[in-house]
Amino acid sequence: MIATFRVLILLAALATAHSPASAITLAFDPVNPSGSVGGTVNVDLLAGVDVAESLLGWGVDVNTDPTIATLNSFTIGPSWDAVLGSIDGDGIGGLAPFPPGMVSGVDLLLVSFTFDLVGPGVSPLSISANDPDEGFLALTGFLDFQSPQGSITAYAPVPEPATSALLGLGLIAVAYLRRRSRS
Repeated sequence: MIATFRVLILLAALATAHSPASAITLAFDPVNPSGSVGGTVNVDLLAGVDVAESLLGWGVDVNTDPTIATLNSFTIGPSWDAVLGSIDGDGIGGLAPFPPGMVSGVDLLLVSFTFDLVGPGVSPLSISANDPDEGFLALTGFLDFQSPQGSITAYAPVPEPATSALLGLGLIAVAYLRRRSRS
């Protein structure tokens, strides 16, 4: 019953005009993570929200170059109830628990992302709110925001020294055996 009530509140708020109110500050932490191809990196999305603009809920899409980094999983921050999906089915979001139904503060954890590193290179990292049900919703309407800009760097795996040494010994052994068989 409470979940239905919260969804109705969110839908009613979303039905209001999508006109921007004040601003919200967003940041990735870390801004530019890196790792080896085949590994993973973790990135938090943090928000700064003035108490006068307390959030009711939020929804975003996360954007990367899928040839370098793909979203593996995410965990919604502890101040939020998860809202999965959006109109187009690709959104991630949170809804303030009821009561009090509003959240504000500095460095609020919205979501923690885990990305798989699938190919070498540098992928841009950003968020967007392109769907009518995405953005940052306060009592005054949707808040203006600028996507934090970050990047994810995936390095090609480097062979370990022991592997290189083993390969070198193998080549020396082949050359020795070949020379020995000729004489």
